[in-house]
Amino acid sequence: MRTTENVTLSGLYVYPIKSCAGISLERSELSVTGLRHDRRWMLVDETGEFMSQRAHPRIALISTRLAPECLIVSAPGMPELEISLQQMTGNLIDVRVFGDTNRGALVGGEADRWFGEFLQFPCRLVHKPDDDLRLIDSLYAESGDQVSFADGFAFLLISEASLEDLNGRLEDTLPMNRFRPNFVIKGCGPYAEDGWSRRGPRRGGLARRCRR
Repeated sequence: MRTTENVTLSGLYVYPIKSCAGISLERSELSVTGLRHDRRWMLVDETGEFMSQRAHPRIALISTRLAPECLIVSAPGMPELEISLQQMTGNLIDVRVFGDTNRGALVGGEADRWFGEFLQFPCRLVHKPDDDLRLIDSLYAESGDQVSFADGFAFLLISEASLEDLNGRLEDTLPMNRFRPNFVIKGCGPYAEDGWSRRGPRRGGLARRCRR
């Protein structure tokens, strides 16, 4: 059985808009809700329910990249859309993620029209306000721990060995991005990460990607 002595970080990713394509990073700042900019925006339908690739597979074609002051969104056949990185204020609505009801700040009509046209479905883009806390279930985290629009937790970690083991038992192999991890690690055995529970610093600092 392998130890964790030689475990290294081989991939670091954020997904600014929930369910859209992720961004590979060399380093990232940490915030109280996870990696900076991770799942801070989300598409919702007219009832405020979050939209995913399961029901709207064209979301998988939407890419994002970070610029100094804006998030740039692109998709096949569409002009690029620029979204300010500044905190949204006002125009708050109730939004739901797997049964959790929180507040989302409407980004605006231009964004709604862009996504609605590409997805061919009426929708709205919302941003997670910093002052609207979404707490993690205390059974699985420390009291007061927060998450943004991720499904339930601030970080998702997977090992290369786990995916390799899974693909060895599948007829059609899966890429790592299918699991939408924040951290990809190597140097451990398959599913070793399932038993890790030690916590790192709660706030501040940087998450860094090691050389492959």
